[in-house]
Amino acid sequence: MKQKMKGMSLPMEVMVIIAVVVLVMVVLVAFFIEGSGKEIDKIDKNAAFGEGCARLGTYYKCAYSDDKTKEAALKEIILKDQGSLLDVCKSLGFSDADACWRACSCPG
Repeated sequence: MKQKMKGMSLPMEVMVIIAVVVLVMVVLVAFFIEGSGKEIDKIDKNAAFGEGCARLGTYYKCAYSDDKTKEAALKEIILKDQGSLLDVCKSLGFSDADACWRACSCPG
């Protein structure tokens, strides 16, 4: 005597609803994973900018020697994994060395 094994049967509407819910969840997870990398990078740049401005104010006293320009002084401040302070300023949208200098609250 052979027994038939019965599986669980679900109506078609329930299977469609489950498929849609799973698809929506996958899209939401992908959306949040996609955006998080950009924000982390921006946080890193802002942190590097803050560190660079702190160095400019403490070590350099917001001054540069007569034989250098502001641009050369900003290039001297090297930040971990981000390049120079001038590179970070440009990536954050500052137009030139003067704008970066002023953003660091340095006179002149």
